[in-house]
Amino acid sequence: MNVNFRSLYILIGIALSACSEPDSGLQLDRYDGLGDQLRLTDHEGQPFELSQKKGKVLLLFFGFTHCPDICPVTLSRLGQVAGQVGGEQQSVEIVFVSVDPKRDTPERLHGYLGEFAYVATGLTGSPEQIAEVARNWAVGYEQAENGRDVDHTSWTYVIDREGTVRFLFNSEHTIAEMAELVEKLL
Repeated sequence: MNVNFRSLYILIGIALSACSEPDSGLQLDRYDGLGDQLRLTDHEGQPFELSQKKGKVLLLFFGFTHCPDICPVTLSRLGQVAGQVGGEQQSVEIVFVSVDPKRDTPERLHGYLGEFAYVATGLTGSPEQIAEVARNWAVGYEQAENGRDVDHTSWTYVIDREGTVRFLFNSEHTIAEMAELVEKLL
């Protein structure tokens, strides 16, 4: 996998914090060493910088459009989370970063994301850009042996209005838990 030692250290910390049992709800934290400015191309073919979304709560997920299961399920769940926050929905945005830049062009991302019942921003770039972003966000990924799939980490990064990662969702978190935590940030 394409993970450096900084990323490995961060992932170990994330895994340990995910093992702790929350009391009455999920607890926000600060992952100051995780992430960096993200500069890629959006699904409309326009330059994108994460700082453009300052003032909004972001749900950032890495995946690929040819994914048979985890990615579409995760994106559907994130759409349900955004729907549960009610009137604050305009303050929550979903950002999907492709780890398959050779196949996931802006046009492909546009069509793929249009199949879901919510608005999301799809991002892609050159293989070198995606590798750099993945390193900065502690995302591991590699082409699967079958040549069609991309094995990748599947955290959803919850980013507050100031641009700080505050929580990492995994498939164990319920939609209700995720919506509750997002509401805390609103």
